[in-house]
Parts: sequence; C-alpha cells; structure tokens
Amino acid sequence: MMSPLEIIGQVTATRLADMLERPGTRALFGIMGLKPDVTSAIARKVAAIPAVGKIEVFVHPSLKDGNIGAAQESRRTATWHRNHPTEGVRAAIFSVPATQIRAVEQSLNHITRIDESWLLERPDLWAQTALAHSVESTRKDFGTILDGLICSDLVVTPVLLAAFCARVATTMRDGGSMLENAVRESLPALRLPRNAGDAKSTIAESPGAARDFFQRLRSEAQPYLYRRARDGETLASGDLRRKLDDLRQTHAISADNAARVDALCDDRNVRDGQWSKAQADAAEIPWDDLSAIFVSAKKTEKPSFGQETKRLFDEQFRGTLTKEETDFLEGLQSDVAKPGVKKIDDFFETHRERLKSRPPLYRRWEKLIFKQSIEVDDLTEGLLRLIDRVCSEDDGSGRVVYLWLRGSDQASFWANEKLKPQLLYLRDRYRGLATLLAPAIKLDFGRCWATDWEHETIESASSTTTIEFEAFLVDVADLPTLSSGKVGNPFARAQMSWRPKPNAVGYALQAELRFLKPASAVCAFLLTGSVAENRRARRGASGIDLEDAGSLVDTFGMQAGVLANSEDQRNHVCARFETALGELRGDAVISDAGAVAIAASFATFRERYTTAISALIDGDGLADPALIEQAEAYGRLFETLYTHAASEPGLRELVAPLLEIGCIQVEGKRAAAIIASWHPLRLAEIRAKALQMAEAATAILTRQCCAADRRWRLS
Repeated sequence: MMSPLEIIGQVTATRLADMLERPGTRALFGIMGLKPDVTSAIARKVAAIPAVGKIEVFVHPSLKDGNIGAAQESRRTATWHRNHPTEGVRAAIFSVPATQIRAVEQSLNHITRIDESWLLERPDLWAQTALAHSVESTRKDFGTILDGLICSDLVVTPVLLAAFCARVATTMRDGGSMLENAVRESLPALRLPRNAGDAKSTIAESPGAARDFFQRLRSEAQPYLYRRARDGETLASGDLRRKLDDLRQTHAISADNAARVDALCDDRNVRDGQWSKAQADAAEIPWDDLSAIFVSAKKTEKPSFGQETKRLFDEQFRGTLTKEETDFLEGLQSDVAKPGVKKIDDFFETHRERLKSRPPLYRRWEKLIFKQSIEVDDLTEGLLRLIDRVCSEDDGSGRVVYLWLRGSDQASFWANEKLKPQLLYLRDRYRGLATLLAPAIKLDFGRCWATDWEHETIESASSTTTIEFEAFLVDVADLPTLSSGKVGNPFARAQMSWRPKPNAVGYALQAELRFLKPASAVCAFLLTGSVAENRRARRGASGIDLEDAGSLVDTFGMQAGVLANSEDQRNHVCARFETALGELRGDAVISDAGAVAIAASFATFRERYTTAISALIDGDGLADPALIEQAEAYGRLFETLYTHAASEPGLRELVAPLLEIGCIQVEGKRAAAIIASWHPLRLAEIRAKALQMAEAATAILTRQCCAADRRWRLS
C-alpha cells in the first residue's frame, strides 16, 4: 500500500502525464506553497513519468526532504527556468521557496501552479491511485465520495486527504471491509470520530449524498472532539468526567478509551483551528463509546450572548476589555438586539478581528450588525443589491454611500493564494469603477489599486474563500474622512459576500492583458488563438464549461484557462494583416490611395486598442473612454475596407483576419468559439455595463426609482 506522501506524488504524476499526452510546446509547472516532504514526494514521482517525452524536475535545496529520485537539486529561479529551455524537453517542473515567490511572481503568469488547490481538483485520480487494487466500480464510488468530501465544509488539505485515502485502502485490504465501512472506519484521518455517522447512509450514491454525510459529521460529531455540544455550547470538563466515572463503574468503556477522554478534558490546547494529540487519540474512540459520554453530558448553563462574548476574551484576549465594555457585555442578553445601537457598533468595530477567532460567535455578531447578508456569484449584481439594501433606510436627506472591501487594507488579504486569481480579476476587471461611482458613492478597496501587492509574499496570509463587502449610509461631510472600513455611527449598514466560481476561465484576464501588451511593447498585439476540449477532464469530453478552466486545454497547452498567447506567431493578426495589405497593394488588388487609407485606419484602431488595454493594466480602467473609442475605430476600419477592399481577396486576406481578433476557436466535436474579454466589442461592452451600473447606483441612491422598481430590477 502507498504511504500518504506516495499517494500525493502519484496523483500529481498521473495528472501531469494526462496533460502532457497531447503534443505541444515545452510546458512549465511550479510547485508552490507545499512543504518539503510533499514537494520531494511529488518531484520523485513526476521525474519517473514514462512515455510523454523528456521531463526535467528541479527541487530547491530548502525544499528537499529525503530521496527525490531522478529529480535534480537546483537553486535556479523560476525566471531562469522559463528563459533557458533544454532542447527536446517536454516539460520542466521546478519548486519555489516561499521566500522567493515574490521575486518571481511576474514570471509565473502562464505557468501551471501545483499547489493545494490544484492537487484537490481531481478527486477521481485520488480514488484511482489509492484503490488501485480494487475493481473499477469501487474506485468510481470512492471518487464520488471524495468529490462530496472536498465540496463539504470540512477542512481538507492534500495531506489530510492522502492520509484518509491511505487508511481507507489499508482498512479494505487488511480488514476486508466494504468501501463505505472502510470510509467510516477511517474518519479520524479527517479529524472526525471513528465510525461516526449513520451506518445506513449510502455515501457513494452521489457527490451530494457524500457532501451531506460529511456536513452532518462536521456539525453533529466533530464538535465533541473540541469539547462542545452540537449547538456549539462548551461542555464542562467536570460534567464529562462525572459521566465518564459512571461508565467506568458499569464497565461500559474500556480503560484505554477512558484515558483518552481524560486526556481530552485536561488538554488546554483544544480550540477552533487547532488539532492536538489528545484530540487525535479521542477521535479513535468508537463512535458509540464517544457519543455515550458527550450526548448525555450535562451542558453548562447557557450564557447570554454578551457573556459568551466575554468568555472568548477571558480565554484568549485577557486584559483587552475596558470596564465599560465588560459592563456592556454583561447587559447584552441576545443577538437579536436592535441594530444601529452605537455601543453595539463601536464594540464590533473595535474587536472585529478578535471576534473572528471564534467563527460561530462572529457570525452571530454579523447577523446582529448587518441583519441578513447578501450572497452572490456575480459581483456587479452584488454591489447594486448592496447599495440598494443600505439605501432602503434613507429618508431622502441626500446622504451618500461608503462601500468598503473588508480586509483590503491588510497585506495578508491580498496574499490569499486561494483567492489570488479572483483578486487579480477584481483588480483588472473593475479598475476605474471608483471613478465612475464618485462622488455619490465612495468605493474603498484598500490596497487593490494603490500598491503592487501581486508580487508580495506574506507568511500569515488569509485563507478565506469568500470576498466580503460592507456598505454604510453616511453624511456627505463625513465621506472624505472615512477609510479602512472605520465608520463611527452610520445611518445604515449592509453586508454582501461575493462567492466567485473557483476556477472560471475569465480569471486568466490578468495574464492575458500582459500577453496582449508586454511591458516592453509599444503597441498591443492583436491576437487570436485556439483551445481544445479537455477529454481527460473529470466530466469527460462533454464540451467547454467557462466556469471550469479544467474543461479546456488553453493556448499554452495547459489547463489555466489562458486565451491569449503572444509567444505563438500564428496568433498575431496584426502581422498577418499588415503583410497581406502590402501584398494586395503590390498585386494592384488595392490601389495605392486605398492602401494608405486602410493603413491609416488600421493604425488608428491599433492605437486606440493599445490605449484601452493599457487602461485596464495600469490606467483609468473602466473610466477610460478608450474602451469604447477603440470599438468605434474598429467599426470605421471595416467601413474603410468596404470602400477600398471589397473584393474577394480583400475579404479573405484583410476582413476575415480582423474578425478573428479576440475570437478563440474551440477544437472539439462541435464547432464553437469563445469571444474573449479583450475582443474589441467586449471591451466596449464592459465599459457600457459599468456606465449603466453607475447610473443605476445613482438612481437608487437619489431615489429616482421607486422601491417596487428597485426590487424588480434586482430580483
């Protein structure tokens, strides 16, 4: 049987072999954010991939841990590997220490990152690798279970998943257990009690059934390992021990299991986000024994909402509260008090970060402050609904809105690797929105457009998977002084959570813009390209899904969803157009005067297009009129061609290539194309939509549309 590290390495090697089977140029992969033992295990297995061509694997000395097989130890940077290809090499895989990521981040735009998120994208490969000894139907069922597990709210890392897979495989082989029994027996590897859950549950029926199974365990069984009841209330150690003594006297629990419960009661390290040896030992207690102690244990007297909050500060932030704050908490009986009370708002703003250390308690505070939160996967819709919600309490006194991206003033927020593609998309796609919404709405996204955070590396980076916004209704006079989400006494406040799709194709916009106009280029390239259906994706060859970059093989032969590849000269429409224009002029298909007019119109369009792309990279973004002006110049170019090149050669050699700009052909069973966000008409569209959004936001704020109309528009 494979060890957990061997499973991680083999899963990586199998997936890379699938990706490299399709012929293509040299592929680059970077192992990022993984510990030395995991990095070395991956390097060892990947270096041994057969039958896909020569592969080079490099491990930085600081990430080497034991045997790395045919991989090489190297201190070379990611930039060096990118710029020094070895002839005949199909793929190069290198590892980057955390201390060097900031220096090479810009070189990683079109490199596939092998990190925790990437490793968890293919649960079917984990099942095939761990249960290689089983029949195909069993492996398929295990893949279904793992799919549901990864989609659940349980904390699942590649290391935890590998330990779980290894234990399931061992239990099935050594104990002869059926799959679902082996899964329940192996739950301690996921920090859940052994054999917990309903034995009659059909976990492998569907990913949804598996997700529900693990969700129930998280809410109903896992709290016991943190000395909590199912409703989150703390269980007193004294009550647990009294129940334990009763079970000892009746010999209803073994001495070993009783000792494990004793150790759990004594452990001072038991808290949310931690996992101690005592908890790991307690997880091995059979569920029937463990639940007999915890289910029947007498709960501590339920504290008031204020007392529960005070307990958090007594346990983790002793000496932080003032006497006035302590008195305030003693009088705060529930989390359904009327929002807008100054003392409540002040306490929340002062201690928000400390409250976050206990998520269930923090969510109750959020409910108190914001009432019901808005949750969306479309950011534009979410911002409009947020403005509508906070303005619903306006009395028509001409107030304004302060809109804050929570945590955006902290470097750790922007260093969140789980959300890095979405944050880069937010930066480039919505650049300039603050200008369009001003002055009635102040958009405060902190460091988003103020610093070069993309290349920063922070050890204590955030790991949240949602992006949250807050809106405050304030007086006009207060607006210039507001920053970092600190609002003393707003007239109204609301909250919105943006939950972007985790692996959508559009999140490659940041890389695509920089391929369209590299820093060294004077003019932007006019590009086309082609992608292919990924027949080895989890769903099989069932077509392109724009919400899943893994459903296609992109313009670099990877699964990163990148649609712009200026390194392939075949994609350069600009060069083809200029060459064809010269040839048609030389063959007298187009007159000299016509060629001059076409060349001038083409130069004007390319200049405007360059300005628009530059605006999105580091300019005024959506606020720059160039986004629409380039589309107008694009239209005038076709008018010029209609006048001077309406012949069949002109249509074929000049008009047809222009229509390919931003149009990405899809190689698959069905004819299809993707119109990229940098297509001339799409660029005009995003500015037009931004202007419409600003108009709608202003109308909501100034109450120029009635409440019923607002509900209709935002439903």
